[in-house]
Amino acid sequence: MMLRYYVKTTGQYAGAASVADGQDPAAAFNPLRDAGYIEVPEAAPSGEWFWDFANLSWHLPASASAERSWRDSELAEWIWLRDRHRDQLDLEVAPSLEPHQFTELLIYLQQLRDWPQAGEFPEMSERPTAPDFLEQLRSGYEPQ
Repeated sequence: MMLRYYVKTTGQYAGAASVADGQDPAAAFNPLRDAGYIEVPEAAPSGEWFWDFANLSWHLPASASAERSWRDSELAEWIWLRDRHRDQLDLEVAPSLEPHQFTELLIYLQQLRDWPQAGEFPEMSERPTAPDFLEQLRSGYEPQ
């Protein structure tokens, strides 16, 4: 088996497709090539890297590093709230969050974890959006 590597037209790594030994790569079914992705000679170091078509090499855009830093700080800002809610439930005291708020928090934390692998990464305008109640907490309101 031979692996062929593909990027989106933006240069973001899209993945790899295999071609059987001895098979004509141009004739083999290839979902990435057939979807319009562009073949490159090697895999990306990680999903954050982009292919530089001019220099034929991988690079890590400054915006990707900044977005990962934003994501890491956003996760760190809200982990305490998840932990407090779980502790309150374990202690059998009234939790500070409503059940739907806790669900929204968990969904947001997962979206943050998934952000670097999203097709829109590292576009700031496409960042995961915090639920309204988190924005209220950020501005000083704390649920009781």
